[in-house]
Amino acid sequence: MHNGDGLVMALKAGASNFVKNSTFNCTNICGQGDNFLWKADSFTAGITGAGMFGTGGFPIWVNQDAVRFINENFAIDNFEMQSVPAMTQRTIYAVFDRTILETVLAADPDKLAQVDEITEDDLAVGDTLEEIAEYFKLDVDTFVKTVEDYNKMCEDGIDTEFAKPAASMMPINQAPFYAAKLNQWYLMSVGGIECDINARVVDNTKQPIEGLYAVGTDGCMLYRNIYTINVGGTCNCNNINSGRTAANHAHETLL
Repeated sequence: MHNGDGLVMALKAGASNFVKNSTFNCTNICGQGDNFLWKADSFTAGITGAGMFGTGGFPIWVNQDAVRFINENFAIDNFEMQSVPAMTQRTIYAVFDRTILETVLAADPDKLAQVDEITEDDLAVGDTLEEIAEYFKLDVDTFVKTVEDYNKMCEDGIDTEFAKPAASMMPINQAPFYAAKLNQWYLMSVGGIECDINARVVDNTKQPIEGLYAVGTDGCMLYRNIYTINVGGTCNCNNINSGRTAANHAHETLL
C-alpha cells in the first residue's frame, strides 16, 4: 500500500489533480475498527453492509433525520456501492432487532457473544425503539414512525419506498433493539493523477509533462467515484498495461 507520496510528487511537478473525479475504496463499519473489522467480519458483512463477503439487507438504514433513504440491499452486486450513501448523508445508522442479529450471525455464535458482551460507543442497544433513538439524539417520533412504517411494509411483503426485495425484508419488532452508527473505513484510492492515453502525466491544460508518467492505480482513470468491480480484473489489467504502455512510449520518444 502507498501513502500518497506518488500523488504528492506528481502534483508538485505540475500534474492535473484528478482526485475528485477518481474513486476510493470505502467500507462501512461500526466503531473505529477496534471491535469490528472491515473485512471478513460477520457482523460487519451482515449488519453494516461492508466487508468483502456480504452486504446488508435485513437491517434498515436511517440518516440524521431518522428516515430511510435507500434500498439497504443496493450493494449486493458491488460492495463498493456503499460509498454512495456516505457521500449523500451526514450520518448513517443501521437499525435492527434481536431476530435480525441472530439470523445474520446464526453461523457465528462467537461473534454473537461478542456483540452481547462488548461496550461500543457506536452501537446502541435498548429495550425500546425510543431508547436507541435517544442514544444517538435522533428525533424519537420520526424514528419510531420510520420503523413502524417499515414493519407494515414487511407485513404487506412490499417495500413501497425503495423497492427492497421482499426476501431481504424482516420486521424490526423483537427486543432488544439495536442501532449501529456507520463509519466510513477508508482503504485506498484508485486514481488521482490525470494522464493521457500513453500514461503521460498532463498538466491543467491537458499538455503532457515531458518525462513524467503515472502507472498503476496512481494514474488509473477507469472509474468515476465508484470502483466498478462487476468486471473482475479491470484494475489489475490497467496496472499491467499502463506500465507496458509507459515503458514503450518512453523508449520510443526519450531514448
